[in-house]
Amino acid sequence: MSATRAPLTRPQVLGYALLGLPLAMAALPVYLHAPRFYAEVTALGLGAIGLVIGLARLVDAVTDPWLGSLIDRHCAERGRRWALPFGIPLLVAGMLALFHPASGDWAAAWLLASLVLVSLGYSVVSIAYQALAADLHPGPHQRSRLAAAREGLGLVGVLLAALLPGWLAAGQQHGFGRFGLVQGALLVAVALVCWRFLRAPAPAARAAAASPLPAERGSLRRALGDPALRTLLTVLLLSAGAGALTATLFPFFVADVLAAPGHVGLLLAAYFAAGARGMPLGGAAGRRLGKPAAWLAGMLTASVAFAGTAWLGPGDETLFLGLCLLSGLALGADLALASALLADLAHPDAAHDPHGQGGVYFGLWNFVLKLALGLAAALALPLVAWLGYVPGDQASAATPLRFAYVLLPLALKLAAAGLLYQALVRGRPASPALARSRPACP
Repeated sequence: MSATRAPLTRPQVLGYALLGLPLAMAALPVYLHAPRFYAEVTALGLGAIGLVIGLARLVDAVTDPWLGSLIDRHCAERGRRWALPFGIPLLVAGMLALFHPASGDWAAAWLLASLVLVSLGYSVVSIAYQALAADLHPGPHQRSRLAAAREGLGLVGVLLAALLPGWLAAGQQHGFGRFGLVQGALLVAVALVCWRFLRAPAPAARAAAASPLPAERGSLRRALGDPALRTLLTVLLLSAGAGALTATLFPFFVADVLAAPGHVGLLLAAYFAAGARGMPLGGAAGRRLGKPAAWLAGMLTASVAFAGTAWLGPGDETLFLGLCLLSGLALGADLALASALLADLAHPDAAHDPHGQGGVYFGLWNFVLKLALGLAAALALPLVAWLGYVPGDQASAATPLRFAYVLLPLALKLAAAGLLYQALVRGRPASPALARSRPACP
């Protein structure tokens, strides 16, 4: 029986999780560094950059559920790892194009095309990669180990993405151009090294634990008919929307509210380093409190810490560093617990989803994440521009950035926490499937 399989070894967990490092290096620059990069090295205005990034993200988000269904249909039997060779070349080419922008009238079209290329490649790789966690082992604890290790190494990748451009060159254009080369080479090398660890059990073994595959396998309608998944995706949309707003505006806030443009990379590094440290804390809390309750605790901790940002100004980067460390610790729990909950829902043995739609579930997951990022870019950058903010002008920054960087994300995060408490922690009938994620009474 699949349920009696031996636990994964540490090399197996590491061999799976290592790919998360270079993959995460491609995620951060796109939604965090690209707006400021294009504002400084091209003639595009902040509002135009936001609209282009938002459009690319929304187009990308629409394709994710379809890609998930496609991966389920064509790669699940051979193994979802076979989707990686299709996505990695697209991702590498897009990253190189993104940080070697065209000049003049072609800048906006170049930005849009390179973002679509990056996003398409990233979607194929990340959907297949995340869904593999639901295939590699039937045990919820083993899947939590995979998710925690993946997200932990992903945070290391994000940390490198924050620091490497400044280390590789003094100027933004040369630093990010070289960063694209390093990220692409590392992604290809890690994928080749870890290929054998990404092999899921033979299709026959997985089919023995699952019901016969129906003709509508990969159906978005059936996946969205799962009330637990709908609840989880709604919570994620609110929580990720809050994070996307702060990520989009973080470099501008540090540069023009704190008046510390040279500390952007270091502050980002501190935030994500704390997130990496928070991963095992989140896993331990999930085992003790249950994953939904631990996720709620992480959200509330992040909200309390982040609220203090509203009172900061020039010269307060040390206080901001402390708040980054607290928020980063909460981020670790947020990343590990949310994806582990989804892996529990997506596993073929789950009673409410016996057909194993891991690709569709993670496709919808990525759709929601990218929808949040797209809306944040499309709304936040034009909003602060409309409120009078001009990048580099500290006098115009305080009110627009405090409103869009602090108050709006805080409201969204608290709304997500409230929904999570009502629907998941209290175990309302709308989401009974997640009751298994709560610990038994001692």
